[in-house]
This record gives sequence, structure tokens and C-alpha cells, in this order.
Amino acid sequence: MVSLSVTKQEIAYKQCSTNDTPRRPMHSFGYRLSICFNIALTVLAVVFITLYTRSMNREHYATRHLHNDTSICMPCSALGITYDVIVLPPQWDRLTDGSGLCCARNATYLSHMLRVIALREKYDAALINNSSRLVIAAHFFIDAEALFDNHTIRWNELGGMRTAFRTGTLNLTQDGMLVIPESGLYHVYSFLTYKTDNLPSDSEEMINHYLFRENPMRPMAGHQLLLMDKQTRLRGWMQYQTSYLASTLQLLRGDNVYVGTSNVSAIYPASMSNFFGIFKI
Repeated sequence: MVSLSVTKQEIAYKQCSTNDTPRRPMHSFGYRLSICFNIALTVLAVVFITLYTRSMNREHYATRHLHNDTSICMPCSALGITYDVIVLPPQWDRLTDGSGLCCARNATYLSHMLRVIALREKYDAALINNSSRLVIAAHFFIDAEALFDNHTIRWNELGGMRTAFRTGTLNLTQDGMLVIPESGLYHVYSFLTYKTDNLPSDSEEMINHYLFRENPMRPMAGHQLLLMDKQTRLRGWMQYQTSYLASTLQLLRGDNVYVGTSNVSAIYPASMSNFFGIFKI
């Protein structure tokens, strides 16, 4: 009887101990959610690794096949090469794997591409530093001395009774180019006055006034003609004629906008009679 009594007490004690610390059911909601999350994470990791490996292998093969692993590639659009450009310059190749990348054909042209990348970084830094949203505008008068000495069109901020100006975000190069600090809509204008009796008698009958742009970050785009005015040359003593170009244009960050003409020597060398300006809308 004693042994039996002890056995019952032990059984009762074990039952009480079991009831005090219940085990978590194997099929609770939290447990199943954790299992599903781990499975999904594993599947995603496998898919990512597979796709990444295939992509790297494909790009590596294309680069190695074309360039023997000696090239640096960047988006064709960043170089000014669009999909409608069929024949590329000899120093560039376009990958045919749908990546939209253009690569330098050999190491000789890597420095050129690195300069493009450096310019992009420079303009990005300038845009961040000038984020105070100042008005982007400029107005210049022609440099008469440059017309006399070098027969080149250059601009300065000294003419026009000190009415010329330039905001801090716009740069004017020594070659007379305005550098666009950020992409957007700009109103650009240029006014030139010609004194046509300065021209030789056998010179061209037409006088052309141009507005161009180029972008060192898109070197393959080259010099692009944006606006043009063509006039028949007036003949005779003391003949003057004027040309005015103006339009609102979508310009890109890094564009160099400049004025050109077919007869620089015919420009009347008075600063108030020739000006060039821009402002961002």
C-alpha cells in the first residue's frame, strides 16, 4: 500500500509540473508564419543569386568578346549617342545585349571617358552647392576688343552702362559659351548688328546668325544648331542691318550655348548694338 501511495503522489506531482509549464503547440499561427517567412526568404535569395550570376556572365562575355576586358562602359545616352545613331565613331562600341551601354574600343580612349565622368560629377556638385534656388539669368554685351584683335565673338559684363549681369550659377567661358547649370526650360536670345560695307565686295551674299550648343558630357552629340537667321547682304555705303534670335528651349545640364555668325568681320563693333542673354523659366 505504501508503494502504491507513493506512486500516486509521484504521478500527481508530475501532472502538476506538466500543467504548470505547457508546451507551445507545433501548429500555432506564429510558428507557421515564421516557417513561411524563412521559406520565402530562401527562395528569393536563390532567385537573386541565379539572375545576378547570369547577368554578370552575359555582360562579362560581351565585354570580353568585344574589348578583351580593357574597356570602361557607360550609358550611351550619357555620351549623346541615341538609338537612332546607327554608325558610331570608330573609338566606341555599343553592346548588343540590350544594356544600353557604350564602351571605349581600347585603352587609348579611356581618358576621354573618364573626363566625361569627372565633368558629370563636377556639375552634380555645383548643383548641390547652389541649391538655394537663385534666379538663373545672364545678359552680356559683345567684347569690342576681341572683334578688333581676333575677329572672335566674346562677351563681357562691363558694357551697357553696367547693366550686364550674371548669376552665380551660370558660367561664361573664355570662348564666349554659357554653361547651363541644370536642365530645364530657358529663354535664350541674341542680337547682332552688321555694318555690311566692312565686307569685301566678293564676300558671300548671305549673312547668317546662329545659336549653337555642345555638351562635353555628351561628346558624340557634337555641335548642334538650335536657331538660325539668314539675311541677304545689303550693299552700299553706311549700310546696317540687324538680326535677332530668340526662343524658349529645353536645355540640358552641362550644355554650352554660344552665338556664331558667317561674317564676324561684318559685326558692328559697338557693345550696345550686340548682346546675348538667357534666363531660366
